[in-house]
Amino acid sequence: MHPPIYFARHGQTAWNADNRLQGSRDVSLNSEGKRQAVRNGKALAAHQLDWSAFRFICSPLERTRDTMTLMLQAMNAEPGYSGVNVTEFEIDERLIEFSFGRWEGMSLSEVENKYSVEWSAREANKWGYQPPGGESYAMLAARLDPFLSELTTPAVLVAHGGVQRVFRHLWGGVPHEKAVKLPVPQDQVCRLVDHIESWI
Repeated sequence: MHPPIYFARHGQTAWNADNRLQGSRDVSLNSEGKRQAVRNGKALAAHQLDWSAFRFICSPLERTRDTMTLMLQAMNAEPGYSGVNVTEFEIDERLIEFSFGRWEGMSLSEVENKYSVEWSAREANKWGYQPPGGESYAMLAARLDPFLSELTTPAVLVAHGGVQRVFRHLWGGVPHEKAVKLPVPQDQVCRLVDHIESWI
């Protein structure tokens, strides 16, 4: 049985808003993304858990580090929050988003037009398809599986949409063909406890 996990996707970036593929590129939060991070921190504070028992871990990319920082600041500052002040977090390279390779920085419509054959191949096999110079969901799963196996204490994670989908596949047994289509909102925290998935 896995420990309780609270998983937040990073807040919105300009590339998210423009439907551009970010992958492993470092893109900053926009104002909406910062608001979403604060909202998620307040949601954690409302749970009044013993957060001192949790590890706080995020991807090394700027958008996830900034999301985690804003979440913790909001959690600690929330009126009525009586828990321990958490100010530090860990970085784990394995939580970085999978790379879209040569597609990174391009909009979805640009990829569909310029790489129509490759894009169709990916749509037919999202889990296994590897973009030119990039990674597949299957490759990401191979990277994340050891991370999950090593996670023996409750944790708050901040990472990426693809990472969260694969994590929910590994953690909850969601079939991979469904996992690649899972919604990954940026203004909610996915709560994974006792093999039950819910949102706060």
